[in-house]
Amino acid sequence: MSVAIRRATADDLEVLRVLLRDTWHATYDELYGPEEVERLTAGWHSIEAMEQRLRRPEAHFPVAEREGAIVGMGFAAEEEPGVLFLHQLYVLPAEQRHGVGTALLASAIEAFPAVDRVRLDVEAANRPAVEFYEKHGFAALGLEAETTVPRMMRMERLLAERRVSVGGQSGDATP
Repeated sequence: MSVAIRRATADDLEVLRVLLRDTWHATYDELYGPEEVERLTAGWHSIEAMEQRLRRPEAHFPVAEREGAIVGMGFAAEEEPGVLFLHQLYVLPAEQRHGVGTALLASAIEAFPAVDRVRLDVEAANRPAVEFYEKHGFAALGLEAETTVPRMMRMERLLAERRVSVGGQSGDATP
């Protein structure tokens, strides 16, 4: 069965909160411990935090469904001209490596036709996520200071397909 992508609604938020909590526990319990994961997700992925994301008019908040069940979600916004920032991309562990993350990433990029690059922060120790982004053309720009948990790596993908020819020469689509 294929995956369907649609915009999140207020009716999805409780399901998304559980998806985010469960995904974080599956991914990060060994790294941070279950108590720290619970503390982090209680704030970052609270209903209130997601309601704020839903209200952002310049943002894209897609969910992925398979057979009527939400199996993944994303959140992206153009935080500076020409640059899309992918804030969230989470897929249930059982649905990983089945095209859900790829579909959510494509949805986010398609929602912002004027951007020519995508940036994100990913936990440096989350090798499956880092490898997913590398497979999709992202390259590491550097690590945050070691004083933070999680330890985030900034990654970026240039959208070569959005480069335009100007006077016979290649140039960025944005100045």
